Amino acid sequence: MRKYHSVSFKFIVAGMLFLGSFLSCKKQSLPSPAASVWKNYSTQNGLPSNNITTMLFDGLGNLWVATQNSGVAEFNGSTWTYYQTSNSNIASNNITAIALDYLGNIWFATSNNGVSKFNGGTWTNYTTTSGLSSNNVTSIGVDKNNNIWFGTASGLTQLNTLSNTWSTYLMKNGLIGNAISSITVDFNNNIWIGTSAGLSKFNGISTWVNYTSANGLIGNTISQVQMDKFSNLWVTTTSGVSEFNQLSGLWKSFTTSDGLVNSSVSALALDGNGNEWFGTNSAATNAVNGITKFNGSTWSENLTDANCPLPNGLINVIAIDGLGNKWFGTQNGLFEYSGN
Repeated sequence: MRKYHSVSFKFIVAGMLFLGSFLSCKKQSLPSPAASVWKNYSTQNGLPSNNITTMLFDGLGNLWVATQNSGVAEFNGSTWTYYQTSNSNIASNNITAIALDYLGNIWFATSNNGVSKFNGGTWTNYTTTSGLSSNNVTSIGVDKNNNIWFGTASGLTQLNTLSNTWSTYLMKNGLIGNAISSITVDFNNNIWIGTSAGLSKFNGISTWVNYTSANGLIGNTISQVQMDKFSNLWVTTTSGVSEFNQLSGLWKSFTTSDGLVNSSVSALALDGNGNEWFGTNSAATNAVNGITKFNGSTWSENLTDANCPLPNGLINVIAIDGLGNKWFGTQNGLFEYSGN
């Protein structure tokens, strides 16, 4: 089993990690969750920055937390290890996406300097000189052949890891929009690409199918796409959430009238019980933001800054660990929630 090797700089907060960080929800006007324990992580007890952009649990259960300006922090449950340009060969401190490939390598997308691959000891960086369509990389997907797909501000790029060849796909090839926000791969190895202009499905060879609000999507500005265990595709947008049943070809859409805290949905995660967890981040005046859970028929939880320790409720990313704990990355730190 591969182990990760720390670089020369390690930030340890043993013995004080949870000090003052156990919080409970308060009952307010919105439905409150059952009494539960929250843990808060910030720059005061381990994070290099409170502005979290994305997260990933690796095969060993370690949590990788990416930040906007301070690189990546790896958390093994007791200590934090930082990876920054000052102490490692990571391409940039501005991390936008993280993915784990089938060989155990971790890939980091950056907003200004391409991508980095980390095998636990060595960093390898890739830019437009290597074959990327842009150095502003927003998302990463890994298909069943271990090909790496990069969504960028200027199209979709595939790295064939066997032949070490690069291919780029743009609107002229069939992509619905060049500004990509999210990528996921379904059980049939189709690549689903969320953009600012709608959704594309690509079989990886030559066939493209595009979807917009004209044929089912609730909105064209997509923040995240993810497949559930039934092969249904979930799409979060600035206008709500859409679910696509690949078997029937039918769409369902959800907004605040159905149970979402806010229709500007920024984050999505699926837990081991089949529940969908949605996070919002509307910047509108007096907007209520936070977390909503959907079990396929009922909406619940409604975790917001009004009833829980979520500062301003703006959620950037959600990750779920092997024990079912929910981790919420915000602009103001990291929050672990042990509720159902």
